[in-house]
Amino acid sequence: MNKRMHGADHLSVSKDLNVLGVLLIKQNQLETALPILKRSLAIREKFFGDGHPNVATALNNLATLLEKQNKLEEAEVLFARALKIRETTLGHEHKHTRHSQNNLTDLVEHKEIEDSLKLSVGKQKGLGKKKKSTERL
Repeated sequence: MNKRMHGADHLSVSKDLNVLGVLLIKQNQLETALPILKRSLAIREKFFGDGHPNVATALNNLATLLEKQNKLEEAEVLFARALKIRETTLGHEHKHTRHSQNNLTDLVEHKEIEDSLKLSVGKQKGLGKKKKSTERL
C-alpha cells in the first residue's frame, strides 16, 4: 500500500519492509527476509544518511538475520555499526544502545563458542588419525 502511494524509496516503505523482514526472521524464513531487510536498510541510508538511529535499527535487524545464518563476521560488522551509531546519537545509557551492546556481546560469545567447537573437532580428528596409526602398528 505505501509503495503504491509514496513510491518504492519512501521511508514508509522501509518501515513496512522492516516489519515484514522481522516477521520472516521469527518464522525462520531467512532467505526470504534477507533481500527485504537489505532494501529497508538501503532506503533508510538514502533517506537519513549513515548515522541515524533508524539506520541502526535496520542494521541490527539485518545483523540478527546474518547471525542466524551463521554469517558471524558479517553480522559482527553490522552490530558494531549499529552500536556506534546509537552511542553517538543516543548516548551510552540509552536502552537501544544497551540493546546493541548486548547483541554485539552475544555475537562475540557465539563466535568464541564456534571457534572452540572447531578447534575441538580439529583436535579430535587429529587424535583419531593418530589413534588409527597407532592401532595399525
